[in-house]
Amino acid sequence: MQLGDLNKLKYLRGYLSIHGIGNVQDAGDAEKAKLLNKQNLTCLKLNFSQDSGVRTTEDKSAVLLEALRPPLNLLYLQITRYRGVTFPKWMVSLVNLRVLILNRCHNCSSLPPLGKLPFLRALRINYADKVEIVGLEFLGVETGSNTTELESFSVSFPKLEELRFVGLSSWKQWLGVRYTTSSLKIMPSLRFLEISNCEMLEALPEFLLAMPVQELVIDNCPILERRCQNEVGEDWHLISRIQNFKIKNSSG
Repeated sequence: MQLGDLNKLKYLRGYLSIHGIGNVQDAGDAEKAKLLNKQNLTCLKLNFSQDSGVRTTEDKSAVLLEALRPPLNLLYLQITRYRGVTFPKWMVSLVNLRVLILNRCHNCSSLPPLGKLPFLRALRINYADKVEIVGLEFLGVETGSNTTELESFSVSFPKLEELRFVGLSSWKQWLGVRYTTSSLKIMPSLRFLEISNCEMLEALPEFLLAMPVQELVIDNCPILERRCQNEVGEDWHLISRIQNFKIKNSSG
C-alpha cells in the first residue's frame, strides 16, 4: 500500500502506525493520505525510518511531516526518526492530545511550544541530540513576551503528569521563569520527572520548587548528580521535599 492510498480508508479509526516515511519520494503522496480528515483516528505513530542508501533531506522530511497533519481528535502521537530541523506548527493545535513521544529526532535544535497543549498528560523526549536549551518557548511563552502577555497565559502544561527527558546529549540549560516573581504556573499537575543520559545539563530549573513532583529519577547526569548531593548540593533545596527520588551514579 502506498501512503496516498490511506485516503481510500474513509472509515479508518483507532490506531495507525506508518513506517518507512523516509522512503517516500513524493511529498504529494503524504498530502493525498489526508490524515486530517480521519476524525476517528485517536492513536498515530509516524516513523521516518528509511532503507539503506536512501537519503532524505531535512527540508523534505519537514514537508512530509507537515503534510501528515493528524485530526484534532488525536489522543496519542509518536514521531520517530524525524529528520527536520523544526516541528510543524500543527502540533500545538492538537488540543485533545494526551500522550506525545518524540523519539530520535536528531536534527531538531529546539522543542515546540508544547506547554500550550491543554490536556497533555505524558511527554517523552528521547535522543534529541542537538537541543542545547529548553526554555520559555517549550513552556509556550513567546520569546520577547511582555508582562501582560505572560499574565494572559497563566498555566503551562496544565495537565502534564509525566515528563521524561532521555539522551539529550547536548542539553545544557533548562530555563523558565522565577516562580516567586511570575504569575505563570508551570506543570502544576506533574507527578513524575525523569532525566536520564543528559550528561551536559548544568542545573535543575528553579520553578521545580513549585511543581508537585512525587517521584524523580536522575540517571547518568554527572553534573546534576553533584548538584543534588544530600544537604550540600546547589540544587538540593529543589528536590529535598520530593517523596521518592533516585539518583543513579554515572560512575556505577
